Amino acid sequence: GAGAFGQLGHGDTGSKLVPCQVLGELRGRHVATVATGNCHTAALTKEGHLFAWGDATFGQLGLGGTEGKLAPQRVGADLLDLATKSVACGHYHTVAATRDGLVFAWGDNQQGQLGLGCREGRRQPSRVAGRLAQHTARAVACGDCHSVVLTEADERGQRRVLSFGSGAFGQTGLGHTHDTLEPTEVEGLPPASHVFALSCGATHTCVVTENWRVFAWGAVSGQDRIFREPSEV
Repeated sequence: GAGAFGQLGHGDTGSKLVPCQVLGELRGRHVATVATGNCHTAALTKEGHLFAWGDATFGQLGLGGTEGKLAPQRVGADLLDLATKSVACGHYHTVAATRDGLVFAWGDNQQGQLGLGCREGRRQPSRVAGRLAQHTARAVACGDCHSVVLTEADERGQRRVLSFGSGAFGQTGLGHTHDTLEPTEVEGLPPASHVFALSCGATHTCVVTENWRVFAWGAVSGQDRIFREPSEV
């Protein structure tokens, strides 16, 4: 695909018409999952090490600066000593959950998509707390300018979904179209819905429950209609 910002990780800004293996710092490592933003990429190894490359205009690589990288670079700061288990990229931001259940975010924050209670961006991983401090994170997902976190089951066996960031199209599922600057629980899901997977598009969010029910909220493409709360598909 397009590589103008180095988002392919091949050490240059050329585009590729066929798949080419990403090497550099990833050579010899077993990659467990990858995530892509607008022009940046993140890769998570089986050991829990996080690497990023591509555009860094808003600090979305988490490397402490705004200089883009043409090849994979290890994301350091607070994540160096913490194994990561889930990562997601938004348009210009990145969110990760560690194996200890903590959530970190970095990059653009104009709509509060980092969940830090402000609109100031970050160039290095910053811990997301607030209501998340009461839970253990299981997985994360990002839309263009919003973020969603799925928690591990609590003492009652229930997982929770929390979201933050832009709500212009109802994509946070909180019943309004305002920005949300801190993690807030999505309460429109049925009690004990047992969500086990989640995913975000640019301006919508979907979750899947353990009994294979699907709920979605946000913008309806091609229609002048939005869903501000979860609706079953």
